[in-house]
Amino acid sequence: MTEFNTVNIINVEYAGIKKSTINPRILNYFANTIMKSNTENMLDRIFIFECLKGRVVEREAVLYYISNRLGIEYKDYLNLQIYNYLTSIVRECEGGKKRTVDIPNKPMRIIVD
Repeated sequence: MTEFNTVNIINVEYAGIKKSTINPRILNYFANTIMKSNTENMLDRIFIFECLKGRVVEREAVLYYISNRLGIEYKDYLNLQIYNYLTSIVRECEGGKKRTVDIPNKPMRIIVD
């Protein structure tokens, strides 16, 4: 629980085939947010449609997307790190320009209903 009586689902382990993954609600919200920005990046579009299928997106697919999209090392990041990278991608798409990865120590917030 947070100070506003909401549940933080970022660090919740969600069942995947080989290992736990990110909660589909987070990925669905991410996909809808990116779609509204009219991204022209094909990697974004492919990943968005995978997220919108209504099924669990395997952790490996999320990690490959993040590493290829941001040009960072592929490794098994923590859920909070993945969330922060997704937030960085959202900011980049909404701003319309590429930014260097600037992950703050404090997590950015995406509110999921």
